[in-house]
Amino acid sequence: MNIFSLLDYLAAPAAAPATAPTPRRALLRQLGRAAAAALPLSLLETAPAQASPAATLDNLALLLRAERTQLAFYTQALATAGLLGSSLRPDVLRLQSQQQVHVTFLASALTSSGAAVPVAPASYDFSGTRGGQGVQFPNALRTEAGFLDLAQQLEDAGVRTFLGQILLLTADRPLLSAVQRIAAVESRHAAHLRQLRRRRGALVKTWPSVSDAAPTNPLSFVPALGPRPGQPPVLTTLYAGEANEQQFITGFKQIPFNSLLQDDFVVQSAAVAESFDEPLNTADAGILWGLFAD
Repeated sequence: MNIFSLLDYLAAPAAAPATAPTPRRALLRQLGRAAAAALPLSLLETAPAQASPAATLDNLALLLRAERTQLAFYTQALATAGLLGSSLRPDVLRLQSQQQVHVTFLASALTSSGAAVPVAPASYDFSGTRGGQGVQFPNALRTEAGFLDLAQQLEDAGVRTFLGQILLLTADRPLLSAVQRIAAVESRHAAHLRQLRRRRGALVKTWPSVSDAAPTNPLSFVPALGPRPGQPPVLTTLYAGEANEQQFITGFKQIPFNSLLQDDFVVQSAAVAESFDEPLNTADAGILWGLFAD
């Protein structure tokens, strides 16, 4: 992850209850403060480039695509008789409502920029067959467990997609701020769905972790940076890279966390990996969301 996106993300207003920070949040703040205060100036000399207006519109269109997909999934789930129990249905209704707000805002942002809003797909297919692997998610709209399994992955994918686009929206600071707030809501959605799954016995944390049990039906796709010509395609999963323990500023400038942390602040490698959500690049994000609609 780029440290500038991390610091911008930390600056976004939080709507979460004022409770004691989780270990992950406390560590992330500790790392963020340490990086901001102690990084050598030579490491900070290269700031992210300003994005062009045309690129910004493409970034917004991708975010709109992600939000529309999540909205469609919740809408289909709510319309499927017998799928959602009485204890889960209010949560999904709230998720659907907030996704609709995101869709409306992103479409309005495109319109205000003078761009045509991409036409929404006529239909969505949440079986995952568009990936060429057969049916990836046979129970997504058949069982509550299958629904939650895919819902968690779609929200985690949303977080990674937003993180991958944030640095590309620097040409418009007010828009960047608004998108950061949506990204924060996406993170809370993902955390809440993980909590719902954990209450039902799933071995997952509230954030992506190498200790999580693998999804029953992992979301996988062929990445844009495919194999060499003549080689068979190699699938990657949504959570590939989340075990990363190295964080960078720009290019290959690595943040020396070992020298930044206080002597009495001992951090296990896994905890460092869990403290950062990894961005999903634009090309791979487009492929991932293409699994569910053209």
